[in-house]
Amino acid sequence: MSSETKKKRSPNFTESEIELFVEVLLPKYKSVIENKKTDALTRGEKAAAWSRLQVDFNNLSSIFHRTEENLRNLWGELKKKARKSQAFQKRETVCTGGGERNKSGDPTKLDDKVLEVIGPSGVGLNEQYGGDAEIPETDSSSATDAN
Repeated sequence: MSSETKKKRSPNFTESEIELFVEVLLPKYKSVIENKKTDALTRGEKAAAWSRLQVDFNNLSSIFHRTEENLRNLWGELKKKARKSQAFQKRETVCTGGGERNKSGDPTKLDDKVLEVIGPSGVGLNEQYGGDAEIPETDSSSATDAN
């Protein structure tokens, strides 16, 4: 592979860049970026939102110039990490065997903010029926008194 065709690697995102992305810019664009529709109109809106997000990000961050692809990859990695830490916490919560629960993989504050943006797709749905859900007991004496 020649050096002309090889992609140049961007520097890693700094913590301040990630904070800027998650706390300032993402809430502004989350309704478009996380839209699950895939029709032509929505794809166009998403592309425009990512372009605006990139411009806003580069205007607010004076560290490195980031491309739209860089920001899309960052968002994908943040979501993956947040889902993984959420799954770890859930797995450790229901783990048996006694002893203290392992908290090393619990979600960080950044993960919590990302999970807040992505909603149920990161946390999962809570099943009321089926599985190991606790069902509140009803007072059987009040039910028999009514009859």
